[in-house]
Amino acid sequence: MTGNNMELEEMPSNKVNDVQIDTVESLTRQDPWELPEVQVNYTKWSELSCLMKIKRVAVSVGKTILLLGCLYFFICSLDLLSKSFKLIGGKTAGSVFQNSDVLSNPVAGLMIGVLATVLFQSSSTTTGIAISLAVSKVLTVRDVIPIVMGANIGTSTTNTIVALGQITKQEEFRRAFAGATIHDMFNWMTVIVFLPLEAATGYLYYFTTKAIVASIDFPKSREKRKSLQLLKTITKPFTSQIMQLNKHVLSDIAEGKEGASDKSIIKHCCKWNSYNRSFTQINANISSFENETSLHLQNIPNKICVAKCQFLFESVSWSDTTIGIVLLIFTLIILSACFFTLVRTLYSVMRGPILALIRKFINSDFPGIFRYLTGYIAILIGTGVTMVIQSSSVFTSALTPLVGIGILSLERMYPLTLGANLGTTFTAIIIALSQNADDMPIAFHVALRHVFFNISGVLLYYPIYL
Repeated sequence: MTGNNMELEEMPSNKVNDVQIDTVESLTRQDPWELPEVQVNYTKWSELSCLMKIKRVAVSVGKTILLLGCLYFFICSLDLLSKSFKLIGGKTAGSVFQNSDVLSNPVAGLMIGVLATVLFQSSSTTTGIAISLAVSKVLTVRDVIPIVMGANIGTSTTNTIVALGQITKQEEFRRAFAGATIHDMFNWMTVIVFLPLEAATGYLYYFTTKAIVASIDFPKSREKRKSLQLLKTITKPFTSQIMQLNKHVLSDIAEGKEGASDKSIIKHCCKWNSYNRSFTQINANISSFENETSLHLQNIPNKICVAKCQFLFESVSWSDTTIGIVLLIFTLIILSACFFTLVRTLYSVMRGPILALIRKFINSDFPGIFRYLTGYIAILIGTGVTMVIQSSSVFTSALTPLVGIGILSLERMYPLTLGANLGTTFTAIIIALSQNADDMPIAFHVALRHVFFNISGVLLYYPIYL
């Protein structure tokens, strides 16, 4: 018998009851998910001298610049993290897609989608490969949707990794990890309901997307459209100096193209030019050999590299796996440094009345009967922001530290995460629109199934929460 039980036995019965009541009351008073109280240690502006006002303004401006800089490199490190995982396990994950017999099983397709997205650290890559498989007729459109569902689950691992950055502080880690796993739980619960429903009835294939695609008049031009890159336009100047990848290699491996697995994922040539066959006419004296030269040129590839890429790992002769491991270590150092600096800066900037005001604004509901609309507005905000930055992982990973330090509540994180889940389907639509005109109907069909799958999950689970 333990010492605590012996002490309770020695105490009078009324004392034991008092202890039990106090314990129950303390447990009911302490909500582990409740936002911490704001510690007000702040000197009012009116009480500062002129020199102190100048100092406070300068410090505030410096902290704001530091905050934005850390946020920028934090987002860049997430992109580099994705590239390092692609180098380490990209070929293995890509080769898994070659077995069409296995992928025809919905559960196997789901698991492969999860595994591939965890290895790629990018649901966009997995979705793009799934669209390529459908366009190239390696898989049917119905076989592709479990892979997309798995990509939805796999993309939620990034913010879970970010939450581990607050593991040294118990209360912060509890809230941060809970906020990060909202994404996981929602995706798993949605898949548990709609994967069997889709496999049994094909409601996404027949009743929604197929009818919509049939009603769209796609352009007949064979011109391939360029996809939009909004967030990458900002991060690319830094990440492209560290590593550049050939995005077509993984798709070629998944489609089983000959020799694709022997190619490096690293991008070495940044500019290709076609051969100009008119150079045979430069010297009129060799005109008699013109026909022979032309015949010889037909056996030469019609493209030549005219500009090699310039980045940190371009000239390294290591294997893709070795470079990926080195890049992963380098990225984790940047990610950790940016994360801890970001959290510490947020602590120092958002304190006292400022923190209380921001928390009240973010977590408060609309007054009266309109308070039920607050969550739906948060969903729209999450959707809009994710559509702009084209990455649900970046959006939810940026929110996770805010949940940990007590600025954002779990109740508000939930609809924002649902909005991010909806916004990430916009990337699939962009990928579909970037296909050739002949392939666009199939690609758009897959993208719309991604959209309606996530909409179905929100319509099912969010009203239950309310």
